[in-house]
Amino acid sequence: MMSLPLVLFVVSVWITGESREIKSADTVIAGGTVISVEESPFIAFYVCKNQKMTLTCGSNIISDRFLISAAHCYAENHIEQYIIAGTDVGPSGGNAAGKVNVEKAVMHPKYNSRTFSHDLLVIKLARSLQFSSRIQAIKMESHITSIPANSMLQTFGYGLSESNGPPRLRKASVPFVDEQSCRMKFYELQQTINEKTICAGTDGLVTCRGDSGGPLVYNNVLVGITSFGLGQCGLGPAVYTRVGALRHFIDQTIKSMS
Repeated sequence: MMSLPLVLFVVSVWITGESREIKSADTVIAGGTVISVEESPFIAFYVCKNQKMTLTCGSNIISDRFLISAAHCYAENHIEQYIIAGTDVGPSGGNAAGKVNVEKAVMHPKYNSRTFSHDLLVIKLARSLQFSSRIQAIKMESHITSIPANSMLQTFGYGLSESNGPPRLRKASVPFVDEQSCRMKFYELQQTINEKTICAGTDGLVTCRGDSGGPLVYNNVLVGITSFGLGQCGLGPAVYTRVGALRHFIDQTIKSMS
């Protein structure tokens, strides 16, 4: 997926509808291939609107009533929130069964909008999803698991593409980047790279604008939530919120809302 022009060394969060610059970059899958949602039935489109903006992101189905996404995808003082599941083509590709209003969304209390630390959002739907070949839950990482060097992970998103056409679902296999190497890439940007994040991707093969909140998958398990990247789409790596590191918060939040 192709990037929109951004200033190099500006951290971008990869939402559609607004660019939130920190000191350095925003997200879309550069170098990805178009797929059917049946290949990743756990991804859904998340839309959050307030009077000033409409934010559109990816999200991840973890049960018939709950999803997780990125905290920076949430709009304060919102007037509407909903997800669309089972779609290949952004908001317009969903069907009546796949569009569901959000009952409540909870950001991680330690989320920092400057550093993107704890960039996680738990979403509860107003009604249950009807599972099918196009709508399914994904297993979450239960704790921080070891990922060997040179491993390939899969990322998915509805971000912008080279054609600048409607947002279509794409997939890319991206290389794992160890914490030390990733921290060096983001050193000048003063972004938080630690055990609560995971990095993946390389130049030309990385998430980009429109992919925020979407999944990073390893061995069919959700290990990351797309968070931020370097200032120009197409530059790697990208940084993801580590699911295993924040699993306790996810579980406790779901319990409190159930």
